[in-house]
Amino acid sequence: MKPRLFFRVAAIMLLTFIVSFELKAESPVTFSGYLRIRSYTTGGYFPPLAEAGQTQSEVKAGDHLFLTRLRISIVFKPNDNVEVRWRFHAPHGYRWGANSANDLVARTIYAFGILKTSFGNFSVGRISSDVNSAGLQTLGYSPTWGMGSQGYIFDSDSEHDAMLYRNDWDNGMGLKIFYAKLNSFTPSTSASPRDADRDLFSVEPYYKWETGGVSLALQYERNNYLNNQNLTLHPRKNYFFTVNPAFVQNWSVGEDTSLALHAEAKYSGGKYQDSDPQDRNKPGPSHHQDGFGAYLDLALDYSSGTSTLAGWYFDGNSERQTAPNSTDFRTGSERHSLVGPGEGFYPFVVFYLNHTAPAARLDNKLFGGKESPNHWALALMGNHKITDNVTLNYGVADFRRTRGYRLSDGRSVSKHLGTEFDLGIVVKFLENVQFSSKVGVFSSGNYYKERYLNDVFDGTVWAWGNELIFNF
Repeated sequence: MKPRLFFRVAAIMLLTFIVSFELKAESPVTFSGYLRIRSYTTGGYFPPLAEAGQTQSEVKAGDHLFLTRLRISIVFKPNDNVEVRWRFHAPHGYRWGANSANDLVARTIYAFGILKTSFGNFSVGRISSDVNSAGLQTLGYSPTWGMGSQGYIFDSDSEHDAMLYRNDWDNGMGLKIFYAKLNSFTPSTSASPRDADRDLFSVEPYYKWETGGVSLALQYERNNYLNNQNLTLHPRKNYFFTVNPAFVQNWSVGEDTSLALHAEAKYSGGKYQDSDPQDRNKPGPSHHQDGFGAYLDLALDYSSGTSTLAGWYFDGNSERQTAPNSTDFRTGSERHSLVGPGEGFYPFVVFYLNHTAPAARLDNKLFGGKESPNHWALALMGNHKITDNVTLNYGVADFRRTRGYRLSDGRSVSKHLGTEFDLGIVVKFLENVQFSSKVGVFSSGNYYKERYLNDVFDGTVWAWGNELIFNF
């Protein structure tokens, strides 16, 4: 961003704040948001960085950084039937000392209008996954993970240019219909011209009762890709179908105690057409791809906190039939995964953090993220309120690969990725100020040691995160 443009953006933000303070209580415009400052410190021996024969000093790595985000959410409500909602980050995630103008650029999270009628609500514009996400979120369950991230179990793009219809009837029935334009490129005469047209269609009926609910999302994704090299079109037509059921049930087991079951599954399958190995400008063979994921937890909610026994399973590799070893972490084919952890899925500090370059993208998770979704875990997580203003967080989980890996000599490698222990604390100083700190220690399993034929991985990987939030 050029200096002049940066100062213009800053001036607009300042004017927005000034106007907000002048608004009266009965004003149709409301403001909310937060200023969040995070720090991360990581260290230890990083298995995915190593190769056979390396020493500990060659794979020891770490980082220390501060990140700043300012979130502003604005709701314009001129009458009872119309709303316009706008949420943006400015900056989105600035690393202290980076001196990069790109880190200071404002990013719109969502900007859409809502028309409320007697037969449902219609939304259109830039809609993010925290506004519309299928499964458990439709039933009102959006768990908070790790360092306070509001998470979704499965993969979803963060923002969509979309239209959404939703209606909740008095008898408990509900319906969501969603259309999104995911990508749209037009042909050009550049060195690598292309034309892509990608759409998502989703229908999700659901039913809610007093103590729970059930939903079933059905999705169809159409992805047409055209190579336009030398102005000659070579179409590649891809399509994927998704079935995404979810279930919630709550039981009262005492005056201040309740038990809740949350379950969600997702299956995606379809056809993907690759490039011709001899000529990348021509369509090649078609591959059937599929992915599956599941999440299940049993949560005990008592007067001073919550304790949750949970398990999740991600097996979303798209080329497992043709390349059995492509399920290795951080391989190119892994990036085509159809089912993986969601953007905000941070139940543990170390396993879902990018250790190689946390300054670049903290949400691009190294061990268990989008680039390496094929794993399952069993975890115990919870929080316990010590005082009205102090809460203790804890968690322990064991991680394993969904399928085995074989070395070039045919030997199988252990599926055990490792075990993590987390401990944290949340302190509310004032009504609008909160500080949290969390430490995670990940003990590497035999998979890394046997995979890289190296004794380096007898050590541990650790991460320490702190977060200060000013809410308004």
